[in-house]
Amino acid sequence: MGLIMYKKCTIFLILTLPFLFILYQSGNFVHAEEYEQIEIEGLKYPMYESADIISQVNNTESIEIALPATSWNVTKIELNFTDIRLGKEIKEFEVIDAGFKVIEKFGNNYGYAVQINISSPTTVYGTYIYGFKNDLADKILRVQINGYNLVKNAPEDTLYGTPISLNITKNVGWYYQEFVNPINLPIGKYFLVVNGSNIFTAQDKYYWGYNAYTQFPNLHVSTYDGNTWSEGVKNSTLLYKLVQSTDRIYNPQEINMTLKIDNTYYSIFNGNTNGTGYVKIPKLNYSPDMNPLIIPIKSNSSAKLNFSYNHILGIKNKFDADGSVFLELDKVVQWKIEPMIIRIESNYSVKFYYPVNWNDIKIYRNGLLINSELNVIINTDEKYISLKSEIVLIGASWLITALSSQEILDINFPKKEFEPKQELKFSIELPQVEGNVSWKLIDVLGFEEFSETRRVISETMSFSYQIPEKPYEGNCKVIVIWYNDQKAGIYLQDIKINIPFTLDPDSIILIVTIIGIISTVSTASYMTIKKVRNKIQRNRKKLIDKFMDVLNLNYFMVIDKDSGLCVYEEILVGKIVDSTLISGFLDAIRSFGIELTGSYQQSKTIKLEYKDSKILMVEFKNFRLIFIMKENPSNDFLKSITDLSYEIDEKYGYLLSNFNNDVMPFKGIKLLVKKHLNTTFLAPLKVVENKNIKLNSTEKNEINNALDFMKENLLEYFYISFLLPQQDCEPSKIKAIFNLIEKEIFQPTILKEQKLHK
Repeated sequence: MGLIMYKKCTIFLILTLPFLFILYQSGNFVHAEEYEQIEIEGLKYPMYESADIISQVNNTESIEIALPATSWNVTKIELNFTDIRLGKEIKEFEVIDAGFKVIEKFGNNYGYAVQINISSPTTVYGTYIYGFKNDLADKILRVQINGYNLVKNAPEDTLYGTPISLNITKNVGWYYQEFVNPINLPIGKYFLVVNGSNIFTAQDKYYWGYNAYTQFPNLHVSTYDGNTWSEGVKNSTLLYKLVQSTDRIYNPQEINMTLKIDNTYYSIFNGNTNGTGYVKIPKLNYSPDMNPLIIPIKSNSSAKLNFSYNHILGIKNKFDADGSVFLELDKVVQWKIEPMIIRIESNYSVKFYYPVNWNDIKIYRNGLLINSELNVIINTDEKYISLKSEIVLIGASWLITALSSQEILDINFPKKEFEPKQELKFSIELPQVEGNVSWKLIDVLGFEEFSETRRVISETMSFSYQIPEKPYEGNCKVIVIWYNDQKAGIYLQDIKINIPFTLDPDSIILIVTIIGIISTVSTASYMTIKKVRNKIQRNRKKLIDKFMDVLNLNYFMVIDKDSGLCVYEEILVGKIVDSTLISGFLDAIRSFGIELTGSYQQSKTIKLEYKDSKILMVEFKNFRLIFIMKENPSNDFLKSITDLSYEIDEKYGYLLSNFNNDVMPFKGIKLLVKKHLNTTFLAPLKVVENKNIKLNSTEKNEINNALDFMKENLLEYFYISFLLPQQDCEPSKIKAIFNLIEKEIFQPTILKEQKLHK
C-alpha cells in the first residue's frame, strides 16, 4: 500500500512541477497599493464676523443705511442728530365751517381777507381754501398775500410773492392754491386775500367758508368793496390752511421725536445744544428684511423732519467656511479650513470656535504663519480664534489647520476570506450618532473597486457587498472611515479573495494527453519547459524587433515605376529630402544590380548602404517602395513590407496603372503604412482615457507615466521614446504600449508649437 502511494505522489510531482515552473517563469505577481492618505472634503465650519458701520449724513428727511448683505443682523445703534428742523407742513388755522361768505358784485363784496400771524420766519408754498363757486361763474379771481395795516387791521397794498388765479369748482371742498414761487415771510402779521374786483354779473358768485364760532377769535377778517378794504373784525374766521415750513431749530423732546426699529419705538433725547439729540440702543438682534436698512423717524408734527446725523451701526453675520480632513493610519488627524474673509467697514473682526479636541492651531495668511501677530487671538481656554480688522488684508487667502487624535473604531468582520459571489459583511460601533461612515474596497491591483458613504443614523451600523463573479485573486483591503466636522477615525482590514481551482473538459483532455506522454517519456517535461521558454524568447525577440524596426525608420516613399514620380512620401524622422532626386538615384543604381536581400513572391527588395543609412527599394508590379532606415531591418519587417505592397496594389493599383500626375488620391496610403509598419509609435500622442476598456496593471502604469510626463513638462502630447528612455526594450512595456495604441487609449494628435520643459 505504501509503495502504491509513493508512486502516485511521484507521478503527481512529475506532472505538476513543469506547470508550476512555467507559471513561475511567465507570471506577473501584482500587489495592492497602499492608500497612504485619504482626504475628505465638503465639511462646513461656521465663522462669525462683526463690524461697525460709521458714517455721517447732512440735510436729510430719512435714515437709510446700506448693509453688506441682508444676511447681516443689527446688534446696536448709536445716532446723534443735529440741525433738527420741521420740513414742509400743512398748518391748519380754521377748518370747521358754519357758513359761507359770498364774493359778488351786487353786495359790493369784491373780496375777502383773513389775518395770518407768523411767529417765526416761514416759507409759504401754498394755501388751502374751503369753498365753491356758482356753476356759471367764469371770472378769474386772484389769491395773494398782502401786508398788514395796523391801524385798520386790514390789508395794505404791499404784495408778497406773485398773485395766482383762484383754483375752485362748483363742488364744495378744500382747494389747493399753489404759489408760483415759495413766499418767504418774516415774523409779523399778514393777510390772505381772495380778490374778485373784476366780477360784474350776477352769476359771478364765489363762496368762501367761515366759522362764526372760531377757535381763533383774534384773527381779523376784512371785506373789499371795490375801492378799499373795510376795518377788520374779529370772532368770525374764514377757513384756510397754509402749506409752509419754518426756519426754526427744534429739540427732539419738544416735538416728541422717535425712531422705530424691529417694531419698537425709541425716544430721541435732547442733546447738549439746541437742535441736537441722541439715541443709544446697545443690545439688538434685529434681522432686516431689506437692504438698505430704513429707520423711520416720527414727531408730533405733520411736517416732515429735516436733520443731519451721524451713526454707529453694529452688525454681525455668520457664514460657512469650506473645510476638509486628512486621515492616515496610526497618525494624528489633520484638519484644514479655508475661509473667505472679506474685511468691511470699521472695527471688523471674525471669530471661529474650534472643537475642544483640536490642538496645534495654526493660522496662515497668503501662505505665511501669523499666529504671533498682534491682532491674532487664539484662546485655548474658551477654544476660539479671533482675527481683528488690522490683520485682515484685502484679497488675502486664509488657511486654518489643526490636529486631533484619531477616534478608535470598533469594527467587526465575521469573515475575512471570500470566494466569488460571496457577501462581504461588517458592522461598526460608532463613537457618537453624528457624522458619516465611508468605506472603500481596494482590489488586489490597488484600485478602488467599490465605495459607499452613509449618514450615521444609529450607534451600530452594518454594511455589505457582494464579491463579483470574476474578481482578481489575492489580498484586498477594506478601508472604513467615520467622520464629522470635529472628529474622525480610520480603520484598515485585510481580506483575501480565493478563486477555487476548476478545469474545463478541454483542459482535462489536455492533461490526460500530457500524462500519457510523460508516463511514456520521463524527459518530456523538460522538453516541454524548454519549448515553452524558447517560444517565449522568440515572442519577446519578435516584439523587440517590431519596436526597433519602427524606431529605425526615417523616411518612406512610393514611386510610380513608369514615370519615376513620387506619388506618396512620409518623413518620419529627420530632415526633408528631395523625393525626385532619391528616386532617380536609386533607379540608376538599380541598373547595376545591387544585392538582393530577399524575394517574396512578386516583390523584390534591394538593399543599399550609404553613409549611416540603410536604403531599401522594393519593386512590386508597377510601383516601387523606398525606405531609408538607421539600421538593417528584421526579417519580419521585410514580410510586413510585402504585405504592405499587396494592399497598396489592391487599393491603388488601378490608379497607378492610369497615373496622370495627380498625387491627391494616394494620401490614403498613410493609413496602410500605419497599419503594417506601426508608425503610430513615432507620432506625437495624447491620452484618451476610457473607463469602459479593461486595462492590466502594466497598461495602467504606462498611462500614468505618460500623464506624469506631460504634466511635468507642461505638454499636451508625448512621444513613445519619452516612455522608453535609452531604448528600454522591456517586452512587457512594449507590449503594453502596443495594446494601448490598439485600444485607442494612446491616440495620434496634431502637434502644436510647445516648448519642452526639462
